[in-house]
Amino acid sequence: MKLIIETIDTVLDIDLSEDKLLYESLLLHMRSAIFRMKYSTAAGDNISKYVKNEYKQTFLATWSTSSLFEEYYDVQVTEDELAGIALYIQAAVIRRKKGSPLTALLISEGGMAASQLNIERLKYSISELTEIHAASYHDLRLEQYHDVDVIINMSGNEIKDDRAVAVGERLGGQSIEAIRQKVNQIFYFRKKPEFHFNNLCHQLFEVDLFLLRPQVKDKDQLITMMVKKLEDKGDVTPAYLQSVFDRERATTTSIGRGIAIPHGNMSEVNESRIVVAILEEPIPWHDDMVDVVFLLAVKMTTKFEIRRTKQFYKDFLQLTDNDENMEAIKKMGSTLDIYQYFIK
Repeated sequence: MKLIIETIDTVLDIDLSEDKLLYESLLLHMRSAIFRMKYSTAAGDNISKYVKNEYKQTFLATWSTSSLFEEYYDVQVTEDELAGIALYIQAAVIRRKKGSPLTALLISEGGMAASQLNIERLKYSISELTEIHAASYHDLRLEQYHDVDVIINMSGNEIKDDRAVAVGERLGGQSIEAIRQKVNQIFYFRKKPEFHFNNLCHQLFEVDLFLLRPQVKDKDQLITMMVKKLEDKGDVTPAYLQSVFDRERATTTSIGRGIAIPHGNMSEVNESRIVVAILEEPIPWHDDMVDVVFLLAVKMTTKFEIRRTKQFYKDFLQLTDNDENMEAIKKMGSTLDIYQYFIK
């Protein structure tokens, strides 16, 4: 449990090590979870789709611990089990985030009474927003609010600012969810706005391990094509492909938003590498549609490899949680362009 929490701390760039409630809750939960994974008993309701949609960063951070289950318990963790663990992590993140409040500016065309009601609703719904200012669009001077973290635009007018999130004139559930997603994005990434993979990860990528718009019929053909790249270079053994398919049968490797991260048994990896495929059109991936695939072939047998893998997941989260980053790589015209974008 300490290793799991430590890994998640690195990926999310947050310190949960002193959260005793998280540690004790996970310890109790894991006893039954390991039994279920060893003996393939049902985990209950399928919650993975909900968790992947609502708490994407936390789910992916939890996913990064899946190799620990294989190493310590010789089990393949399912996405439902990971989703259950992610809920404990998310509760701890919320507790931790209360100590790191964000400020917001609410812009609307309504009167002050309506703005005050909306402010109280937002504070109740999104605990990270502890201070919210109100302003009319017609009186707005953005330079006066350079210190606020989030701009909530209910005016119906366009506001060109990276902090802004446009919602309707009525603050409904969908609007609150859009604001929550913006808050999460700013909370995790406000210290690192420009994307690049840390230099620890650069050796994981090679120009010829990028597939740009390959012609494939389905995910099995794509996985086979990607693994063959590694096998031809001697980075994985001939048994690695079957281990990837075994993992796919055990649980989906789609993480939402059109992204999948298939991977196989670490014992069949000779040299840690990552193959990236950008598809022209999405293909079915279990219950999802996917057009960006990262095939992970990583080892975690040394302290350096463990550190590098943690860093990869941290950077990968920053890449995939930002729509501008994803659109940028999808529009690139060559594998060299993508490679240089990753290691710039």
